[in-house]
Amino acid sequence: MVNNQIPSAFATGKGHRSSVVAVTTGLLEILDQDELEGVLAHELTHIKNRDVMVRTLASLFSTIAWQMMQFGFFGRIYGAGRDRNNGNMIIIIVVSLVTWIVSSLIIRTISRYREYSADRGLPK
Repeated sequence: MVNNQIPSAFATGKGHRSSVVAVTTGLLEILDQDELEGVLAHELTHIKNRDVMVRTLASLFSTIAWQMMQFGFFGRIYGAGRDRNNGNMIIIIVVSLVTWIVSSLIIRTISRYREYSADRGLPK
């Protein structure tokens, strides 16, 4: 339970045994018992489907691409652009940028899909 007036709930953790669901006091104040049960069922479905791990793994490529892009950009500014491999650094920056953009779009798609999957996991 999080002492916060903003109504929210989320699931986090690496696996079934280490995961937790956090609910704010603001959410508890505005929902009735059935609505709260639906929210908790949704969050528990995220844990059951290992959605946190899926999102973390999907973010890995985006993070690596971003770091490579930063390395290439700053390396070019602070000295790597002076040697004869100048074309290689530009290729690294462009490929990293494209990878970062594509993986960011994939992360957003996966996130939306996992939300819909958690909704479908609710009992009727």
